[in-house]
Amino acid sequence: MRLISFFVAVSVFGKAFSEEKVSDSAIPGELLQNVRGVFQNKCIEDLGCFYTGPPFYDPVHRPLSLPPFDGIETKFILYSPPNWNKGYPLKTTEESVVNSNFLNGLSTKILIHPYIQKLIFAFTLQRIKKELLKTGLHNVIMVDWSKYNQPPYPQAVANGRVVGAQTAKLIKLLIKYRGVTAKSFHVIGHSLGGQICGWVGERIPNLGRITGLDPAGPYFHNGEKEIRLDPTDAAFVDVIHTNGGNNVLEGLGIDEPVGDMDFYVNGGKRQPGCRIQNNGTSKVSNQVESIFMNACNHLRVVSLFLDSINTCTFKAVRCENYESFQSGECNRNNSMISEMGYKAQKIANFISKFYVNTNDKSPFCNK
Repeated sequence: MRLISFFVAVSVFGKAFSEEKVSDSAIPGELLQNVRGVFQNKCIEDLGCFYTGPPFYDPVHRPLSLPPFDGIETKFILYSPPNWNKGYPLKTTEESVVNSNFLNGLSTKILIHPYIQKLIFAFTLQRIKKELLKTGLHNVIMVDWSKYNQPPYPQAVANGRVVGAQTAKLIKLLIKYRGVTAKSFHVIGHSLGGQICGWVGERIPNLGRITGLDPAGPYFHNGEKEIRLDPTDAAFVDVIHTNGGNNVLEGLGIDEPVGDMDFYVNGGKRQPGCRIQNNGTSKVSNQVESIFMNACNHLRVVSLFLDSINTCTFKAVRCENYESFQSGECNRNNSMISEMGYKAQKIANFISKFYVNTNDKSPFCNK
């Protein structure tokens, strides 16, 4: 009977639940107690509490909001130039941070891998680490949450909140014991890793930069700022979109702008070279084709960022939409231009969308 009351409440008062906090006045007292009994508030020492209710619950976009696993132990591997292939296992303790090979005079890049993918198989992310270290300008920290990012997806999302909190804790320790500033950190994440970046940033005042590589769409569409990446999470938030859509058949990334600067590549939905030949005519075969195409489109963003480090310069043009960009209304002569990727820089007090077209293989930049 309690569950029936809960589902009646969420159907009738779904609009109230989509607000940042549940409005007591919007829900009758008898049902309010039942609803609060279903949602959980899981508290973890040194990290705070993780509430499963609104805005993390939404009857349409986030119908299953779970508490995170117990005992999550995110792994952090520190690399400093020139030893790109020799990592130091960092722990969120004073002793580990003080005794590490972290180089205080360098900025720090933190890389977060996506849902399902294990860090050891995130080959392009590993190549990004290598290219960053070759510049000699950065420490690189790889975040390994491979044990906690497996299906079901809602559970991985819940676990990701703790991963974000633990990553923020590590940054705070580095700031405290190594004398570096929050501004010197740049957190980069792909897909669900991109959304985790937002949970890192909300805990670190004045964090330098976040780059979201096609941040995950499912469970984050139409979300409050508290649950997704947004411009307040760092001094500069740049986002690259390659596979945006409103559902998993349309795209795996979030389509709406969520950063200071949002870069839409080839329109931000489909990428050249990702077309899969399908001779089937059934609805099932078409759906399978869509899933494979989306995977290709969604992964492309990591290769684009890799190219942007040392191989390519992506000149993106500010424009209202892709149609206007394609028609030439926003050409380079009368519109603002910005580099996309590694070399992107914030334009002060400015939030907008940028568009760029690419080749179908590396080097992806149009010469």
